[in-house]
Amino acid sequence: MSRLSIFTAVAAASIAIYPVALLPQSASMLKTFPFYGSHYILDKELVQDKYGDDVNMFEYPKDCAIVYVSESTFLAFIIDPAWNRLIYGEWTNEWVKPYGWYGYTADGTGWNHPRRVVTDGLGNVYVADTYNGRVVSLEYDATEEEIDPGSFTSLGASVLELPWDVDVDDRGDTSVSNDHLWVIDKSLNRVLKFNLSGQHLLSITSLHNPSTSATYSDLSGLSGVAVRKSAANGNNSTSNYRLYLIDWKQRKLFLVGADNVSGGQATIYRETDTFPDNYVLTDIESDFFGDVWIVNETGNAIEKYTWDLKYLDSQSGLNRPTSVASSRRHDRYMAITERWTETTGSRIYTHGAHINDLYINPGKTMTYFNFKTTNYGRVAAKVYQGTTLISHYYVGFDDYIRPSGQQSGYVYQQSPEEEYTLKVFAYVYNDTSKYHVVEQNFQFLPEWPANLTLSDMTIWGEQWYTVTNSITAGPNFTVEDGADVHMRAKNTITLVPGFTAKAGSEFNAYIYTGSIPKAIPADTLVASAPDSGRNDTELTPRKYTLSHNYPNPFNPITTIRFGLPEPAHTRLVVYDLLGRQVIRLVDQHLEPGYHAVVWNGRIAAGREVPSGIYIARIVTPKYVKSIKMLLLK
Repeated sequence: MSRLSIFTAVAAASIAIYPVALLPQSASMLKTFPFYGSHYILDKELVQDKYGDDVNMFEYPKDCAIVYVSESTFLAFIIDPAWNRLIYGEWTNEWVKPYGWYGYTADGTGWNHPRRVVTDGLGNVYVADTYNGRVVSLEYDATEEEIDPGSFTSLGASVLELPWDVDVDDRGDTSVSNDHLWVIDKSLNRVLKFNLSGQHLLSITSLHNPSTSATYSDLSGLSGVAVRKSAANGNNSTSNYRLYLIDWKQRKLFLVGADNVSGGQATIYRETDTFPDNYVLTDIESDFFGDVWIVNETGNAIEKYTWDLKYLDSQSGLNRPTSVASSRRHDRYMAITERWTETTGSRIYTHGAHINDLYINPGKTMTYFNFKTTNYGRVAAKVYQGTTLISHYYVGFDDYIRPSGQQSGYVYQQSPEEEYTLKVFAYVYNDTSKYHVVEQNFQFLPEWPANLTLSDMTIWGEQWYTVTNSITAGPNFTVEDGADVHMRAKNTITLVPGFTAKAGSEFNAYIYTGSIPKAIPADTLVASAPDSGRNDTELTPRKYTLSHNYPNPFNPITTIRFGLPEPAHTRLVVYDLLGRQVIRLVDQHLEPGYHAVVWNGRIAAGREVPSGIYIARIVTPKYVKSIKMLLLK
């Protein structure tokens, strides 16, 4: 999950806001975008306005692929399995053309129920020709503004039987030699990988989740595949050969590794909880930012998730949606295909902005807040005392879209008796007149408690506990997967049996010496029973970890802690937001255990770095993770 890249802190009076993180939505999550006149879509209305009321281009539009060429050239390809043809057009210049016909003709160019279409960023189009048991490759000729009739190529016909969905692994360069196709075959009940010459490279026949020990050997419920996208290097290439899979039988969404398939089995890195029985999930897409979109046809909605399958928001009010697509190698546009309406076809949207799950955790002199956003042009957080604006910060500008995710910030106050209002604004890309705003009142805590007992609690997000004497956690205190808990005390922190920190969580405990918090030594932390989960007194971690640096924000020294469950060559490098290496802190073979590295805010040559966001990235043969750190001078 990404974290926010630009922060500006402005202090007024005695209150200051320090934004610290964006983990990887007034305005809606998506907003309809007109390309020509009043038309938002390559649709029935547009076709009949141009060619006459008796002309129908669609019977059952199933899927759409869109290609951004320039601000004046934007292509759409819509597949119609009922009429066995591809409808494609250029929206801004308003032309539409059909391609394809029924059957398997003598020259092999006929189609039989083609149901999915996908494009890369180079003008190549790939169609799942389902009942003919193959994928068809086509090329769009930009000079002639049509599909090259001589480009029809059949791929995978000797292997495939019933290709149900297809996605292209576009590596983001100008060559197709390292690109691949991933195909779900409903007859073979597997996921197959091909190069673009049609050579079958591997098959996924089962899935295994090591965190739950669950193995899924029956893949007959797979109905959708999407290659995970990443915009980290400025294009829409894939990230580490990861796939998203929809399984309608299991009613789950999986993120799996496609780079280390062994014996046909792929590893599940994330999976959702089981969807309700009334969900019919018909398509999946990963957009330019790596966010995940799924079509809930029966709910007439599109749902959006972060790259690691945490729910963000939904777009409802659609008309029997059947597919969702993002523009390749471009950040702006999404397409949703709908049917059986006056505007049957594909509707084009730009990313909107929306906020949800605003959470405020008040403290004595520091109040922490976080919230989720979908893609936006700018975010503003403002603190009011009554109607008076006390302080604010802005993140980003409205000249391009920023990724979805969770943002966090701190508010410091020297006089905590007053009541304040926090208002958070998310502005739509390129249109600051449209925004979504949420607000919540809060007060600072008057004093830290002396002692704190935490029991019968489950922590799902980030939580801080600070006391002047001691903390006891348990029984029945659980830190869930993805949660981040910090405990700070003057004297002791005790974890009693029944304290559980699940795999994927972060737990950090600190004892104050004077006014400086330090990581607690093992003999100070009273650990729970060995089977109660992770605790920092274990000499060898149970899994790889990279904890948040502390303190954060920092000036100029911070400590980065990580754990190795086995011997490994380890690299820990600090980068700036442009991806440039600032300093290499670790590059050596390390033994298993917990390790801590101090960074003094300088490059290797000794020069101090300016204030800003920096990225600490750990890399081992089996583990990669990054955190963001805020240096405030």
